[in-house]
Amino acid sequence: MTIVGVVCIVVGLMLSFTLAMGLRSILCVVLFLYHLGASFLYWRYSELQPADAMGYYNAPPESFALEPGSAFVQWLTASIRVLTGASFLDMFLLFHIAGYVGVVVLYELCRRMLMREAEQTDEQPSYLVYLIVFLPGVHVWTSGVGKDALVFLGILTFMWGVSRPQVALGYLVAGLSLCFMIRPHIATLLAGSCGVALVLSSGVRLHWRLTISLGLVGAIVLTVPYLKEFLKLEDLSSTGVMDYMGKRQGQTLDGGSGVEISSYPFPLKFLTFLYRPLFFDANGILALVVSVENLIYLVISLLYLPRALGVLINGENTFFLRFNLVYWLLGASILAGSTSNLGLAIRQKMMVLPAFIMLALAGYAKERSRAQPAELAPAQ
Repeated sequence: MTIVGVVCIVVGLMLSFTLAMGLRSILCVVLFLYHLGASFLYWRYSELQPADAMGYYNAPPESFALEPGSAFVQWLTASIRVLTGASFLDMFLLFHIAGYVGVVVLYELCRRMLMREAEQTDEQPSYLVYLIVFLPGVHVWTSGVGKDALVFLGILTFMWGVSRPQVALGYLVAGLSLCFMIRPHIATLLAGSCGVALVLSSGVRLHWRLTISLGLVGAIVLTVPYLKEFLKLEDLSSTGVMDYMGKRQGQTLDGGSGVEISSYPFPLKFLTFLYRPLFFDANGILALVVSVENLIYLVISLLYLPRALGVLINGENTFFLRFNLVYWLLGASILAGSTSNLGLAIRQKMMVLPAFIMLALAGYAKERSRAQPAELAPAQ
């Protein structure tokens, strides 16, 4: 570690105290220290095992290119490395700040979801929220050099804008821009999901629906030609998309965690992406830890997703939840159809995990609010 890494730790710690004061939660500092530990762990793992992070860090200067995708992360990493002389560990400590801010935004969205759906004016502690924001995978995969920390922050920034009482265009633009520079298809998916949710949500004022829908449609139209080139799609027909998914399944079968899913029926592909590896897939300590997390996600799904659907059907102002439902279903379906390596699935699942968490917490909050009157009723 050089002075660059020390500065990153100090700046990150100061940021965590600032967020703690602004959000009135000392947990922001605890989350920073936890995320920092995850960054050190991921750095050590990347030194011992082949990892994308080392490729990004060692990218030669001639690979500099300010264009979306891996080239942008290479350009960003190499530019910082050349400018500051940052070591491999220093770059982890820098990228982890982006992932940490994303985790804090996720935590605050969770708190607000509980208060809004449970119709509370003050916060009540929830062990489910604490469990979610301290799951190791949420921190490890967003704490390293590469695409994951940045796109995670972009997705949460966009979600923060969508969650506001009056949709905040600044956050939407910032989140979409960051996602577009890293994974343009995710930016398109976010914009499309927002547009669908606007059309389906009667609680959003008509002028906002028309304005944002037109803007998002225009952005998607402008993005489609580039998206075809970025994904190497010959066309956007069903045949072209299926051919692309078939190529992706073949490309991701390398490594010990490859699982052939091309012959699976779609529901099994979907479940494999969301909830595997489980214990019967585990071939080491890391796989066991991930299996525990996936078991938690599976239990949360069974307990609270059905209730979340009830909230969507009966709720009066459910634009945010509708967006999360559309984004989660579309995102998980697309990623499940194009990913067959469980190692990649673990990381790519981070892109749809925040939407899943919002849906599950909406169901959990509604269930807790219904149980609360009985708990508070005076004894006779």
